[in-house]
Amino acid sequence: MKSDATKLTQRVRARLGSHQRGQVLPLGLVFLAICCVSLLFMFSSGKAVDEKLTVVNAADAAAYSAGIAQARALNYEAYVNRAIIANELAIAQSMSMVSWMRYFQATVRNVWGLDELVGEHLIVGGIPIVAAITGTAYLDWWTGGQGLDEIVEIVEYVNALGVMNLHAGAVIALRASQLATDLAFSTGLLQQNLAQEVARRSDASLDVEIVPASRVDLAGFTRTYGRKSSSGDERGRLADSVLRSRDAFTASRGFTHQSPSPISAGGKLQKNVQLRKRGGTDLVNFDEWQAVDTLAVHRTMWGCGRIFKRWCSPEEVSISGAARSETALSPSSSGGYGSYGRSTEENPDTTSNALGYNQDLREVGAVLWLGLSDNQDLADLDTRRDPRVGLSFFVSKPENTSRIAGRNPNVRPTGQLQVFDAAAPGNVVASLARAEVFFFRPDARPDGRRELPSLYSPYWQARLVAPTTADRIYAAERQNGLALGL
Repeated sequence: MKSDATKLTQRVRARLGSHQRGQVLPLGLVFLAICCVSLLFMFSSGKAVDEKLTVVNAADAAAYSAGIAQARALNYEAYVNRAIIANELAIAQSMSMVSWMRYFQATVRNVWGLDELVGEHLIVGGIPIVAAITGTAYLDWWTGGQGLDEIVEIVEYVNALGVMNLHAGAVIALRASQLATDLAFSTGLLQQNLAQEVARRSDASLDVEIVPASRVDLAGFTRTYGRKSSSGDERGRLADSVLRSRDAFTASRGFTHQSPSPISAGGKLQKNVQLRKRGGTDLVNFDEWQAVDTLAVHRTMWGCGRIFKRWCSPEEVSISGAARSETALSPSSSGGYGSYGRSTEENPDTTSNALGYNQDLREVGAVLWLGLSDNQDLADLDTRRDPRVGLSFFVSKPENTSRIAGRNPNVRPTGQLQVFDAAAPGNVVASLARAEVFFFRPDARPDGRRELPSLYSPYWQARLVAPTTADRIYAAERQNGLALGL
């Protein structure tokens, strides 16, 4: 019985096993095919997103890099303007030194009359000025009258032939570099090439175009302020910056010393005796540096102001004066005088005499100075505005270079949902990015004032901003009219 039951069990199992064998294979194959299709779709979709992110990131990097380059160009032009001012000041300082030396030379020659005019009561800085100048005059006499003259001649020639020509040549070179920089960056071509190089570091198939409106903005953001203009000479802003930057010796070198009591001169009493040293170096009509130094005694004779002597007025007695100038080769205008540290107002006769014997250092050899330089600055100088310039870039990648399985998965909407096909608009994967160059001083000014935007301060920076409507319209035209968020 046991063997029969065993045989029956084996027979039933064999029959059941023959009915179930191979039935799950078709279902497994179908499931495997669905998994493969799903995996392919997910891979293609992921690669498409990855391609889009690559284009977007490359566009942002390209725009930001171009913006940084533009900001650095503006900062460079600001540094050049400052360097031009520094070299102009060096020329003015050389003029001041030559004029002061000539004045000192003239004072030594007239020292013998000085003691009779001002007496021994005038002391400057604790040292009797008469004694100091007398000592120099004795040294000049002891060397046969040639010692001081030779020193002054050497100083004048060194300044004219060396120092002034050196700085004038530096101004010419600086201005040329400023023009070259402005020309290169105002067209936008250099920024586009830089953006292209940055973008292609991410993907060699990327193409970068600068939006045409950005080229227009760049070309109109700065301009030249010079002597030849329809509105006249426009170098006033630079001239004001130069004059405000003069050191104390260049701007006004002088002193006033009052006699403590009436003194006698030539047997006559004189009161209100003042020894006035005045001098300064001024830029006249943008194309001439003029330096003047004067020394004069101002006095009133005793008895003036009493009855029958009311017509007496303070008298200016010239002691010494000197003047030197540097005129451009082709000045835009000529004539005019400066204040020269109030020498014109307070020592008028001595100043007039000094200017009458003025010598232009161009005759000595200072031939490279061409007048106050032209310079670049913002086209819009309205202080109420915050000038900014934007650079927008359209970065695209041909669809046939996309690293997507089958390039375009044949998965697309149908029926009422079929509002677009699977092809990329314009057959490119594209992105739009914009950088903005703006003015911002990172630290506060010591005087508490707000730093105004200009090409005299190197505080230009860049940042990424949203594209403008004009940028989106341009991108839409490049992508078969696709509106990008309009």
